[in-house]
Parts: sequence; structure tokens; C-alpha cells
Amino acid sequence: MFVSDQGMIGGHIAPLPWDATHKVANEVFWWSEDGKGTDLIEAYETWAKPLADEIRMAFLTNMRPLATSRVLSGMGYMGTEIGMVKTW
Repeated sequence: MFVSDQGMIGGHIAPLPWDATHKVANEVFWWSEDGKGTDLIEAYETWAKPLADEIRMAFLTNMRPLATSRVLSGMGYMGTEIGMVKTW
């Protein structure tokens, strides 16, 4: 986990279930209110690069998705899937 004055990012690294040789750094939470969101991502990337083959970032669809997508796209990320959730 990496933190700033008003933000944090964290995740874990795990192999793909169908290919144990391919490790993925999965971001679990990313939040920033101090303008250091990209700094947090860069710290997370620095940690993950020697340990994982790729990084997966996600964001909530009700939390400024267009702005978040622009930030991540500008950092070299590309959209790959849309997640759906069902609660009960």
C-alpha cells in the first residue's frame, strides 16, 4: 500500500488461474483528494513491475469514469473489460 496526505493505493499480485506463469498486479483500491493520484499509481507500478507481468486497474462507474479513464489512458492503460456486480 502506498499513501499520500489524502490518498492511497493498494493491491495484490496473483497468477492467472489458467496460467500460473503469468502474474497480475490487481489494484484493489485507489483514492486521492490531494492531486497525487498519478504519483500513487507510479509508486504502485514501480513496486509491481519486477513482480508481475501486467497491472490491472479498475474504477467505479459512478466515480467520474470519463476523467478516470482519461488519466489511466494517458498513463498507457487500455480498457479491456467491463465488470458487473449483483448484490443481495
